[in-house]
Amino acid sequence: MPSTEPVLKLFDLIQSHRVTAVIYVAAKLGIAELLRDGPRAPDELAKATGTDKDALGRLLTALSTVGICAPAGQDRYSLTEIGAGLDGGAGADAIILKSVIHDWNDERCCIILQNCRQALPREGTLLLVERSMPQSLGVSDADRAHALSDLNMLRGPGGRERTEKQYHRLLTESGFRPTSLHPAGRFNVIESRVR
Repeated sequence: MPSTEPVLKLFDLIQSHRVTAVIYVAAKLGIAELLRDGPRAPDELAKATGTDKDALGRLLTALSTVGICAPAGQDRYSLTEIGAGLDGGAGADAIILKSVIHDWNDERCCIILQNCRQALPREGTLLLVERSMPQSLGVSDADRAHALSDLNMLRGPGGRERTEKQYHRLLTESGFRPTSLHPAGRFNVIESRVR
């Protein structure tokens, strides 16, 4: 009689999309970030993620079977080494965003920047590569490029090119301390540290 093991392995491969789906849900809910500082109970995690406790408990059980988290005592779960790879802030001490902030209005920019702030460690660095709109524009090619890019952002996603002062305000409101501005052609690298 032939072994059923190869058939079961094939069945597991066919059904492997479920593993991907479970990991995807864990990443979307931020489970790794929530378990970063140590074991937590499903009810704590459910409250933090705005999910049903029973459903989240079942997700944690599935995540334990694929090595993302592990039971840690009575009704608690901890993050494994494998699961730590899902932690958006794990090991990152800097984030670089190029031509992202100019796409959006101030409200959406603050959300993006606050997400960066949450992902960075205490001494983390944020580098924004953006145009810096001069306080007053002339007729130079660079000024024309800034003005036309500003109109392009207005017509598209509703963003804008900003002055150094406007970037400073957005960064400060989002939990950063701007430290320097480095010219880079028609762009600038705006360096900020976590406050």
